[in-house]
Amino acid sequence: MTGGGSIVVKDVPPFMLSQDNHAAMAGINKVGLERNGFTQDEIEEAFRAFKIFRRGHTFENIPTYLKQNLNPEGRVCKALVEFLAKSTRGLAIGRQ
Repeated sequence: MTGGGSIVVKDVPPFMLSQDNHAAMAGINKVGLERNGFTQDEIEEAFRAFKIFRRGHTFENIPTYLKQNLNPEGRVCKALVEFLAKSTRGLAIGRQ
């Protein structure tokens, strides 16, 4: 989900919220995840993924960190890793 008035010049990963003039990740879309039937464990995984994105890892290394810190067979990890494999613009991570 992207905040109104945000300029999105890079990719915003699934499950994440972005805001500010140049869209930057601001958290997870917990309400959207709950509405779509994600379990509390999956929501917590999405939050852990958000923290991994914000730590400043290189774009190439993020999938490895996600697989190490999330359930690699879970739908959160799989969706994020698949998204990253298709990303061509980099991530709208923002300030770290």
